[in-house]
Amino acid sequence: MKQQLLCGISKEQQAITLLQNHEPSEGYYLAFSGGKDSQVIYDLAVKAKVKFEAYFNMTTVDTMTHKENYDRHFARIIRETLKRIKNK
Repeated sequence: MKQQLLCGISKEQQAITLLQNHEPSEGYYLAFSGGKDSQVIYDLAVKAKVKFEAYFNMTTVDTMTHKENYDRHFARIIRETLKRIKNK
């Protein structure tokens, strides 16, 4: 069940509109750890069709299960981040 805000706009649509209305000319810098918060903001940025680059950042509190999950599901983001680092 989607939660509704003012005027019947869902929280998801409000977040998408916020991203679109405040999109920087250079795009967003999305720090991506693979956790739930990162996955949500990544999904919102894709749905908003805004310019962004996701940068993988492993935190020191990640468990091996957490790392295995984002290695499996977000390997492309990790590869792109490593490529950017290598090309600098």
